[in-house]
Amino acid sequence: MADTVLRRNSITTRLTSLVAGALVAAVLVVGGAALFEQRRQLTNALESKAASLAQFVAQVSPLSIVSLNFIEMGNLVRKVVATDDDAVYAVIVNEQRIPLAYSIKDADSAVSAEARALWEGRSPLAAIAAMKKSARILEVEAPIRAGEKSIGTAIVGFSFERVRRALVIQVFIIGAILVVVTAVSLLLMEVALRRLLQPVKALTAAATQISAGNLHVELAGTERPDELGVLSRAFNSMAAQLSNLVTGMEQRLTELQRMGQALQGREEELRHNNERLLAEIEERKRTEEALRLSSERLQLATRVASIGIWDWDVVRNELVWDESMYQLYGIRRGDFGGAYDAWIRTIHPDDKAYTDGEIQAALRGEREYAPEFRIVRTDGSVRHIKADSHTIRDQAGKPLRMIGTNIDITERKRAEDELRSYKDQLEDTVQRRTAELLLARDAAEAANKAKSVFLANMSHELRTPLNAILGFSSLIRRDPQLSQGQRENIEIINRSGEHLLKLINDVLEIAKIEAGRVQLEIEPFDLGGLVRDVVDMMQLRAQEKGLRLQIDQSSEFPRYIRGDEARLRQILINLVGNAVKFTQEGGVVVRLGVRRNDMLHLLIEVEDSGPGISAEDQKRLFKPFIQLAEGGAQKGTGLGLAITRQFVDLMRGAISVASELGRGSVFRVDLPVEPVTAPSVPKVAARTHGEVVGLAAGQPQYRVLIAEDQPENQQLLVWLMSDIGIEARVADNGEQCVEVYREWQPDLIWMDRRMPVMEGEEATRRIRQLPGGDKVKIVAVTASAFKEEQQEMLDAGMDDFVRKPYRPDEIYDCLARQLNVKYRYGKEPGPAPTPTPLTAAMLLKLPEPLRRELREAVTSLDGDRIADMLDKVGAVDQEVARTLARLAEYFDYPAILAAIDKANC
Repeated sequence: MADTVLRRNSITTRLTSLVAGALVAAVLVVGGAALFEQRRQLTNALESKAASLAQFVAQVSPLSIVSLNFIEMGNLVRKVVATDDDAVYAVIVNEQRIPLAYSIKDADSAVSAEARALWEGRSPLAAIAAMKKSARILEVEAPIRAGEKSIGTAIVGFSFERVRRALVIQVFIIGAILVVVTAVSLLLMEVALRRLLQPVKALTAAATQISAGNLHVELAGTERPDELGVLSRAFNSMAAQLSNLVTGMEQRLTELQRMGQALQGREEELRHNNERLLAEIEERKRTEEALRLSSERLQLATRVASIGIWDWDVVRNELVWDESMYQLYGIRRGDFGGAYDAWIRTIHPDDKAYTDGEIQAALRGEREYAPEFRIVRTDGSVRHIKADSHTIRDQAGKPLRMIGTNIDITERKRAEDELRSYKDQLEDTVQRRTAELLLARDAAEAANKAKSVFLANMSHELRTPLNAILGFSSLIRRDPQLSQGQRENIEIINRSGEHLLKLINDVLEIAKIEAGRVQLEIEPFDLGGLVRDVVDMMQLRAQEKGLRLQIDQSSEFPRYIRGDEARLRQILINLVGNAVKFTQEGGVVVRLGVRRNDMLHLLIEVEDSGPGISAEDQKRLFKPFIQLAEGGAQKGTGLGLAITRQFVDLMRGAISVASELGRGSVFRVDLPVEPVTAPSVPKVAARTHGEVVGLAAGQPQYRVLIAEDQPENQQLLVWLMSDIGIEARVADNGEQCVEVYREWQPDLIWMDRRMPVMEGEEATRRIRQLPGGDKVKIVAVTASAFKEEQQEMLDAGMDDFVRKPYRPDEIYDCLARQLNVKYRYGKEPGPAPTPTPLTAAMLLKLPEPLRRELREAVTSLDGDRIADMLDKVGAVDQEVARTLARLAEYFDYPAILAAIDKANC
């Protein structure tokens, strides 16, 4: 161990370490400077090369960008990437940073799997961002200009991989030089130092022998003329003197040892006695101190905790108390008799028998004495005491003494009593509140039930007369003998009825929403078709007011989505309808777009040039029954926007408005949606026939029973049946319906749900129990607005339902579904023409410059520009123009671009 420490701290080791450290530092400084300079030169060369290629792309690509020649742009970026080994990617983007052409080097190791997946998924900018995360990339951008106008940017990405490899090689070279130089230097140092320090090592060895006890050692080399010779002669002289000194000391020590042995026996005896006496004294002091501290602690603990200690000599009947006992019982020491009888007199009269019984049980050995009892102090106050004890017995089991404690638990008992009182009060309060809540719940349920009953009654009472108004007006309109004036009057009646029906539906819809009885119906549907239908529906009203109603097609959005089509349609109708209603001049624009977050969000904007809405009115805009404008042209229920807000909330979306007085308004809706493909959207069969005028030839004689309590509705249904040659009978209530069924056995029953005497559901149940009742078709005719009530009708045994007010076509369609009835139609149109698909051959009819302009217009997503191009195409070929217009109407721009690209190949 000592040799190891000596070698570690020797002069040779220190000199060698110093020289080696200096050499390493020098080589590292020089190598680091060379490495830094080479890195700077390689980086500058790479930056210069990347800038040159980016500038080359910027100079060559303007013509291709202006002409939208994607092939040339693609060839250019691929050539740039292939030209240089360090190039990783090249991208050409337009002014909106939308990629026009891009290329990535497949074999480059700097390209991560994530980046390659994004690249192959046609997301070049996202792929570039992923590459920058996974590897060091030098990216250079160069603006692309056409004259003085900036039309895009060339982006070139170079990998630092080759620079990194060159620097790694340089590091290896410097490391090798460092190892070689250090090894040679250390070898030379070791040889020189061994020869130089050989005498020093001899001196060290001699000194080691002296320290081990060999005082007769003699060092050679005293004849040397240098410092080492002087040191050798001085060392030999010191060794001789030290040998003489040690010899004298050994003689004196031997003499002292003889004297000490004579005194050793007596001294040992005295020392042993003294130590024993001191130990006994110390132990006694410790015991006395421990007893004193224990007594003080016990007295303090009993005093603080109000614990009294007692000792009863059972044989002598002597009871000893400590000071705490006297304080607990409120008795002065001189007033206590010190016996069992004196103590028992302090017990509360009601507890004496119990306490004495516990004492006697303890004396008999049945259990230890540990009761709770009350005492009466001399001042008349009552205290609660908790006792604990231990009985000491002789060998025969006879009790000799009892030692125990008393604790004052009066405050604990008072707290327990208060807690018990609070508990009783709390239980009374909880029972009272529970009863109140039950009453409130029953009242709320009764109110909610009354509201539902009221809504059902109102729905029935309002829809029932409307059924007659709309039904008869529809029938009268079919009369070819009507004059123009009569026809216009009937149209007014029908429109007024439809308007009244819309108001009723709005009131019932908001009531259903507030009652929580609205559920979304999520299905795939054609969003583009829905938007076009709503705009076409509102177009006539806009044209009547001289307004422009258009769709802004400048943003992309999915054509097919999954959602609640009916309620999204109602949202659009309410927003566009309000915009048209309140706008007097200018126009209304509908915009659709998307926002991508965790999921796709559909963005809808309806902008008008109307009078605007004040900030104060915006706060109450979406509340029910709020009208912000007065006057005949703007009257309504004030429910449209409230219903819209509720529908948007149901779809987990958001709606907002931005408006200023005199500057129009913009309503924005943000809805989470799920895009789907076209095949998943169910096809809606188009109606290809005209009005029903009678039964087709070869049909059996059908018999239909009408159970309806309202004469007007009876007459309407009888008219609809007899008009096409179906025999019909009428029952005024459910009971009559059951009787007529027994006698007549109809093929189908139109069953009103709410009738006097017996309602429709009960009548249906009874009919189903009669012979043949399981075969007759029963269709509910209901004014109910609630879907769950419609389900109840189906559960009662009804086959179908028709909602009041109904149209003739709805009645006839239901007959066809249930009885497979075939009709004759008047003015029957031919089958709907199949849309002509757009092909490359059709576009070849257009001149090449016109196809190029068409492609630029579609790529810009500018609706006005696309419309102008369709006019130009129509001047060349009407069929191509119609096909393009159909695709543009449903925003199917990818199909147009694909056909143009095929035609240009």
